[in-house]
Amino acid sequence: SIPHGGTYHGRDGFLALITKFGELYGGFALAHVSVHDAGAFVVAKMTGTFTSKDGSRQAVMAVTEHYTMRDNKMAHADVYYKDPDQFRAFGL
Repeated sequence: SIPHGGTYHGRDGFLALITKFGELYGGFALAHVSVHDAGAFVVAKMTGTFTSKDGSRQAVMAVTEHYTMRDNKMAHADVYYKDPDQFRAFGL
């Protein structure tokens, strides 16, 4: 389980997820982002760098996100982290 895992619904859910990131991490960045659009299904691949709240540790890993689109809006997302055990080093 990842510290910011869970189910988030709608605008309020998205804001809750971003708020959770702010509470858990000192920062996060995405690099090497590629997006593969297949119409109703979109895959995004990237490298995520998560920094501990005190700035002393980083977790760097591949991240893949699968989006289901409906009426040009994201209807569902699944996010996969290559090495989620790295988050344990943050003491969360």
